[in-house]
Amino acid sequence: MGRKKAVNLTYSSHMSVIATLNVGRNGATSKDGRSEAISSSADRQRFLALHRSAGSFLVGRNSYVAERYSSPNTQIFILSKSGLPISGASENVTIIAAPSLIESAREIYEKGTHPIVVEAGISLLVPLIESGCIEELELSISPIDGDDHFIDVETILAHFQIIDDTHIDGTRLLKCRYQGDSAYRKNNS
Repeated sequence: MGRKKAVNLTYSSHMSVIATLNVGRNGATSKDGRSEAISSSADRQRFLALHRSAGSFLVGRNSYVAERYSSPNTQIFILSKSGLPISGASENVTIIAAPSLIESAREIYEKGTHPIVVEAGISLLVPLIESGCIEELELSISPIDGDDHFIDVETILAHFQIIDDTHIDGTRLLKCRYQGDSAYRKNNS
């Protein structure tokens, strides 16, 4: 409703902040406390391809602590309200705490190697989307029902134009582009 139909457009080379989101068919983003539990083979393959192509990562503090990212050759930026150091964090980790989400994202945009891949839970990802900080979204809707962290997919998609919509073995794989100017191209915050 209100969304534009899928069209085959290529991504602009200037678009470089890409988020991934996996959602179960019932709108849940996790099952038994893990997002992997609702991930299909098609989703996992696409996720790993994007993960491997990342110039740098933007993650939330909770995601970093839970996942303990280990990518020694890739810069990892952690968005943190507190800005406090994380015990045992590797040298390639930078903790960013700025007065606003948009200022923090802009700092990462300026410092990071592109593409910047965002791997965050919905408590961080949704505000990033709503603030115009996500330029591309790779959304997977798996045929598996989850049991926690529910979102309304249509509300998320309202911010994007669907560029590609593919179905593989029951999983819907969408590539989306942010509608309008991203936070990185605006002069105001």
